[in-house]
Amino acid sequence: MRAVSESGLIRRVTDLLLQRGGDNDVLLRILDWILAHFHCAVGTIHTFDPRSGLLVLAAQRGVPDAIMDKVRQIPIGKGMAGVAAERKEPVQVCNLQTDRSGVAKPGAKSTGMEGSVAVPMLVEKNVLRGVLGVAKPVAYEFTREELDLLLKLGNVIGQHIGKPTRSALLDLYFMDARSKLIDIAAFMDRVERAEGEEDFRMHAFREALKQLERGGAERAKHVLLTFSDPTTEPIAEAPGKSACGAWPGREQ
Repeated sequence: MRAVSESGLIRRVTDLLLQRGGDNDVLLRILDWILAHFHCAVGTIHTFDPRSGLLVLAAQRGVPDAIMDKVRQIPIGKGMAGVAAERKEPVQVCNLQTDRSGVAKPGAKSTGMEGSVAVPMLVEKNVLRGVLGVAKPVAYEFTREELDLLLKLGNVIGQHIGKPTRSALLDLYFMDARSKLIDIAAFMDRVERAEGEEDFRMHAFREALKQLERGGAERAKHVLLTFSDPTTEPIAEAPGKSACGAWPGREQ
């Protein structure tokens, strides 16, 4: 790989992720670029599975077959990757072969590497998406500038894997939802100012609005059920009226 600048590497990684997403083949290609840039021989990318609470291996280069089973899934807090995920900060060992800190797993020596670092892949500063790890065959201490670059790369990768964060969803949809909420308020004002008797549709509408205060993540389901016919017995014949959006029987 031709040597590129730090900004060039970040741009190259970003462009690839935007074009193809963060599947495993893309992560493997990115890992190759990172290893070449930092002159490392071994590298891993683990993604964080929030359901199991484990780091799951998504891409690797140079990991010996003998320890592959040990790196496929890593608990938070175990080994360099697990500690980096737990602390949400880089963890490095100058020489894996002589390290006595206890941070690295015993099997790490089997890689034959010495200078090693694991950095958390974070978005929005503290949302964990995984861990990026690289290692050199010589004793080495990564500089602050190198750690910062690895953190930036982890951030770029993290933005393209996992579910969108709350902040990202708000950035995308808040203004649209805000506009619709104002439209709803204006609609209700117009109905209140109009003459005539109370209508079953507005009764259902107000009941549906109450569902927005529910906890959990099934508000849309409960709003729809509020407007729906809850009966299970079939009727003899349809009344022949066009759809009105709410069940008339709910006003009774």
